[in-house]
Amino acid sequence: MQGLAETITHGQPSKNRTHNTRTIFDISPEIGHAFVAPIHEALFEQYKTYQSQYFPFVPLSTDLSSGTIMEERPFLYTCCVMTASHRDPALQSRIARDVLKYLSEHMILAGEKDLDLLQGLLVMTAWYHMYINSNPQLMNLLHLAQALAVDLGLNQAPGPWGLSIKAAPDATFKIHGNEAEPPKLNLENCRVRLGLYHVHARYSVAFRRLDPPTWTDWLEECCRVLEEAVQYQSDAYAVALVRLDHITERYTGPSGFKPGSSMPVQAYVKLFSDDIHRLGLNMPDHLRTWPLMLADIQAAEMHLFESVIGAACDVPVHRVEAYHACLKKVLAYLDTFTSQDIAQVPYQPFLSTVSLAHAFDIVSRLSFAQAEGWDLTYVRSTPGFNTLSDRMYTMLKSVQEREESMYPTSRSIRFKVFCLRLEKFKQWYNAKVQQERSSQQSRDKEDVVDNWPPSDGLSSLPVMADFSDLLWQDYTIDWSKLDSDFNFA
Repeated sequence: MQGLAETITHGQPSKNRTHNTRTIFDISPEIGHAFVAPIHEALFEQYKTYQSQYFPFVPLSTDLSSGTIMEERPFLYTCCVMTASHRDPALQSRIARDVLKYLSEHMILAGEKDLDLLQGLLVMTAWYHMYINSNPQLMNLLHLAQALAVDLGLNQAPGPWGLSIKAAPDATFKIHGNEAEPPKLNLENCRVRLGLYHVHARYSVAFRRLDPPTWTDWLEECCRVLEEAVQYQSDAYAVALVRLDHITERYTGPSGFKPGSSMPVQAYVKLFSDDIHRLGLNMPDHLRTWPLMLADIQAAEMHLFESVIGAACDVPVHRVEAYHACLKKVLAYLDTFTSQDIAQVPYQPFLSTVSLAHAFDIVSRLSFAQAEGWDLTYVRSTPGFNTLSDRMYTMLKSVQEREESMYPTSRSIRFKVFCLRLEKFKQWYNAKVQQERSSQQSRDKEDVVDNWPPSDGLSSLPVMADFSDLLWQDYTIDWSKLDSDFNFA
């Protein structure tokens, strides 16, 4: 490896750094106070070995020493150490506060702009759930990363940005704060640009208020460059993820196809199914059968089928067929997720967690969907919401117990939080079913009531019309301050 930013011809490193004097101790005094060098170096190695595989857009070569990355990419190094500190949430939160303070002072006030900051921001957004539960900053961090990519010229192909040669330097400096020289087309820049698209795309699926990103010829060129260079095996994974995101954008974005309006439901399903099938055929063999990639594909499929749930449909049977197909994809995704090695779960990014939450959201809606020919009794038992929740609870409980056994000083409180949320989800579901039955009994007696009368312990939980209302409730809890006796109110 010839450097952290190799060109397409593996020549000189890219020169889009503007500040090369920062150190990890400037970024996070907490590292200097809490760590001796071997400890934070071991945490960096943990990130490189176990966590970086889940985010191929900032690859860390096995022959890359911690000293090298600490010197050349101190902000990225600090973010990796912070992410790897997940077994000590109190320490992790303190490092996170240092990092956020550094960003506000040096990026916002001092105007620092370089690839080190952008790579660190991508790592922060990918593993966001691990360390900033009490201070919701995800959208701010994502927008900062997008703005930084624009300032570094990574949002479009190298060139003078449509300005005349004389106008470009002056205008670029006044707007972006750096020289007009465009970035070189190198592998590292391509990965970062694709990574930003991927993070934005995945969060737009999870949080419906965020518009999906737009596919461009420059993104296609970045994919082509990585495919031809084949520097790391993980590059194929990066390209596959981004192409999968592009398929999702084509069919669910504001300007994409819409089932029931621009095309029949059957045609919509066939089109995106064919696109995903072609994507699989073009993948390397090792990637096509990799459980991690399989889970990503299944998560995308369940999102695409979800679009059919509220679509207009002239033929009722087509809607029911799409409902069953959607449920099948959700069950397949949950099977893949719960079948994985539990030792890997603590290292996975937020991007995996939001897909899991999305799966339960879809199951909840299908469990109460009203459509001609849609058998709710079948849906609630093959397997039903409660069974799926129990299966996930068992898995996460096993993760928690393994963490406590393997790492006695670890505080794996986040897995207890996840288990408690699953219990709360079941309470919501059972209350909703009982409300439905009570309403039906009232109608049978021709004594319709406006409000469901509380009848048991489930009445303490508000019966929300939409599961998504409950899904993100109490999500921003600072688990660094929770003890083992924690419980939801």
